[in-house]
Order: sequence, then C-alpha cells, then structure tokens
Amino acid sequence: MEKLTFEQLPQAVSLLLEKVQRIEALLEGQQNPAIPEMMDVSEAADILKLSVAALYSKVCRGEIPYYKPGRRLYFKKDELVAWMSKTRRKPNFEIRQEAEEYLIKKRPARRWNR
Repeated sequence: MEKLTFEQLPQAVSLLLEKVQRIEALLEGQQNPAIPEMMDVSEAADILKLSVAALYSKVCRGEIPYYKPGRRLYFKKDELVAWMSKTRRKPNFEIRQEAEEYLIKKRPARRWNR
C-alpha cells in the first residue's frame, strides 16, 4: 500500500466516504427483502408469458391469484410462481406408475381352497 501525502488526504477521504455511502445503500436495500413485489397486468403477463387479454380472462375465471384495490389489478410475483408450480401436469409414465401402485394396493388377496 502506498503512503499518502498531506495533499492527497482530502481526495482519499472523499473516496472513502463515497464507498461507505454505496455500502450503506446496499445494506439498506437488503433490509426489506420480505416485502413482496407487486406488479401490474403488463408485468405479470410478461412473467407468465401470456398476452394481457389471456391474463384478464384467467382473472375473470378465478384461475389466478390477484389483488384489486379499486379499479386496477395487481399481482405478487411469488404467488404467480407458486400458481405456475401447482399447475404442473403429470407425464404419462407417472400416471401409469401411480395406477399400478393403486392396483397393487387394492387387489383383493387370493384365497386358496384346500
């Protein structure tokens, strides 16, 4: 580390103050990560890869979680991701496997006559 001269001291102090302010701003931004992000219709449509009209129809049918304070619709990003996760369709091999397991459980026990 190089030694500072008396003339360089004010410049070094101002550089340190700028860095401390940036660190404080970063830390303040991390203090409230629990507040969910609210989005409007166009942002939610972008996340879901749907048109705005398709999103409105899903809201109208009650298929998707939303908030309506007044005349506007709002969505929470974490709720939309959870909704997308719940709408997963099982592939055929999983359905077949569950059916076989069900039949094995429900198969009546064979009784042998002697």
